[in-house]
Amino acid sequence: MAYLAFAREHPAVYEAMFAMRTNLHFAEADTKSELRDGFAALMVAVAPSSSDAEIATETFWAALHGLAELERSGRIRPSARDERIALLCDLFER
Repeated sequence: MAYLAFAREHPAVYEAMFAMRTNLHFAEADTKSELRDGFAALMVAVAPSSSDAEIATETFWAALHGLAELERSGRIRPSARDERIALLCDLFER
């Protein structure tokens, strides 16, 4: 919910962080430690014991990002936010 709130309340910052092109490398050998640390923190929450933890985390983040983008652009019902987040979390609950 905090991710969606941040996207909604800080649209320019969210776009700069997650939508604009960058020269940063993600999921590469030369990925900056700050990016790796952020992803690792999300991975602990999403898939702490999964054998495919990185894939599960990338998929969860991609789904959450997609929801944020669709919500920010008014393409999905704000009234169903809680149900969508609950469904997403249920899909990744182990």
